[in-house]
Amino acid sequence: VMISNGYINQEPLKELLNYLDAVKVDLKAFDDEVYQKMSGGRLAPVLETIQTVHSSGKWLEIVYLVVPTYTDDLDKIKEMCRWIKNTVGDQVPVHFSRFWPQYKLANLPPTPEETIKQAREVCLEQGLKYVYTGNIDDEGGNTTYCPDNNQPVIKRRGFLIEENLVNNLGTAINCSSSISGVWR
Repeated sequence: VMISNGYINQEPLKELLNYLDAVKVDLKAFDDEVYQKMSGGRLAPVLETIQTVHSSGKWLEIVYLVVPTYTDDLDKIKEMCRWIKNTVGDQVPVHFSRFWPQYKLANLPPTPEETIKQAREVCLEQGLKYVYTGNIDDEGGNTTYCPDNNQPVIKRRGFLIEENLVNNLGTAINCSSSISGVWR
């Protein structure tokens, strides 16, 4: 498993993917100007990385840190979720994480929990099936729901799994629906 900011040249990425089962990309922003301001990088190469990982067939998850005044614009989040659905599909998990002030952004407040929940709702409204909240206590936002009947299939509290109703083939035990993930 590789955790990456997604800023990597395509040829080395394609070679590296031969040795990976999964990639988590931290998408820093969905606006090139904000991306440059926050990280010094550009957005386009990161979006290309997301597409390349998805095209490779490796498991892909996207994490988006919601930073007040930088990446908390719900219209931009909606645009990002539409891009994800249209480009890599509705099965790619997206995690919205709460920002905590530190280092160069110590002057900002923590992201309000309600903003994280709103970001999740916006993404679900765009049709993504697996959308989560992070760095907040939100049972609903930590739960995996069946994409067919919206019933909980994996309940989590923080990093602990409290209930798992998915078998090792990726099938929901209570309804036989296929649940996206790596189950081997």
